[in-house]
Amino acid sequence: MSEPLYQASPTFFRASPGFFLLSVLLIPLVIGIFMLLYRYLACKTTKLTLMEGEVLFEEGIFNKSETELRLDSIRTVKLHKTLGERIFGVGTLEIYSAGDRPEITIHGIPDPDAAQDLIREHSDA
Repeated sequence: MSEPLYQASPTFFRASPGFFLLSVLLIPLVIGIFMLLYRYLACKTTKLTLMEGEVLFEEGIFNKSETELRLDSIRTVKLHKTLGERIFGVGTLEIYSAGDRPEITIHGIPDPDAAQDLIREHSDA
């Protein structure tokens, strides 16, 4: 197996700072600890990997879901960044191969511009 060109998981704080701050405020009520733990696990178990000929997306804490796309079948790559996401250097990446709905959507990914550029560079999109 070749070395990944790009590999990233959503960031813990930068992807949703409002959720993080709310969780910290709710720590005295104990629910904040569970919220932080859930968010941490969700970030650590979601991964986007760009290999030489394919894109692999894995997600799921208890139930695992994997999506694998060949780079030559990618039709469109969309990048969405709100003002807050632009400040923190994260964004939402959507990858389409066929149809009207994206095959892969990953929120809060760090340096999404680099991922988008690599996918464009190695595919026909």
